[in-house]
Amino acid sequence: MNEKNKQLQLHIEEGSVFNYINAVSAALNHPYENNRLLLIKKEIETQIESKISIEELASQFAISVSKLQRDFKTLFNSSVYQFFTHAKMDEAYRRLKTGRYSVMEVGYDLGYSNLSKFSQMFKKIKGVSPKDVIPA
Repeated sequence: MNEKNKQLQLHIEEGSVFNYINAVSAALNHPYENNRLLLIKKEIETQIESKISIEELASQFAISVSKLQRDFKTLFNSSVYQFFTHAKMDEAYRRLKTGRYSVMEVGYDLGYSNLSKFSQMFKKIKGVSPKDVIPA
């Protein structure tokens, strides 16, 4: 075994970060895992008005919460929570832009009981106040 292979073997045996990266890469290169994560992403998008939890998603798709969080972040470069929040704000923007809905309606429809928190999150993600999106 050459020196390079010995060093590589040493990293593997030591349980280094290399092992973790390989394990995640192997899991994500498996078509079933990718498909399952894509289905989870789609479920989040279709459940935009619900208060579905990460635990419920994990149970529904027969995956552990930690694996779901880790693999989702690796594949989509976003945590499940961040993705869900951004998807809600994207939907809020679309609804407000039509001029058919008030900020209050949109906030409540998307699961916010506190409109101040909804407005703060909207502004943080979209860079504008929700009321400024509604056409005049």
